Amino acid sequence: MIELQHQDEPEALARYRRRNPGENWGTVELRPVKTEIRHALHREQAGLCVYCELEVGPDDGHLEHIKPKGRYPKLTLAYENLAHSCNASNHCGHCKGSREIPIEPRPGCNRFFELRLRDGRLVPARGLDEEEKKQAASTLEVLGLNCATLCNQREQFVRVVQSLADPLEIEEFLETAPFRWTLQGI
Repeated sequence: MIELQHQDEPEALARYRRRNPGENWGTVELRPVKTEIRHALHREQAGLCVYCELEVGPDDGHLEHIKPKGRYPKLTLAYENLAHSCNASNHCGHCKGSREIPIEPRPGCNRFFELRLRDGRLVPARGLDEEEKKQAASTLEVLGLNCATLCNQREQFVRVVQSLADPLEIEEFLETAPFRWTLQGI
């Protein structure tokens, strides 16, 4: 999962909020603003889905509300609650739907997860207390991050990293590879 740190919110979003206090997410006037938001998030996330870390194009995927807008209406237009997610139906934002995730994509979130090298699965990290283990397991389940497709792809990238002997090669590879946040721990 990307350890998301938002930069400056797009001016178009701030302007929209000033002109339309209390507006909902589905307005026609918000469509061009959503494009600007998605492009800004795409840059902040280095072209990766916030949850699975697969590549997602600037005009692909969808804007994801980290905290569900139905439960947190005041955060509907809050930039810090938005992320760029892929459009997969069996994992990430569409899988999450309106459910909450206990561990959000924020700085330090990856300390809760460990990558199993033999099969590409993410599991709760060793050393967590029981509550943290439950939160990690719930987050993985809600986001579908252990679906077969993702595990297979992560396993392939693990093999690539393991085949690189030079630490500089590994570092260069991880600068552009999908799963770069997850792979950092190996």
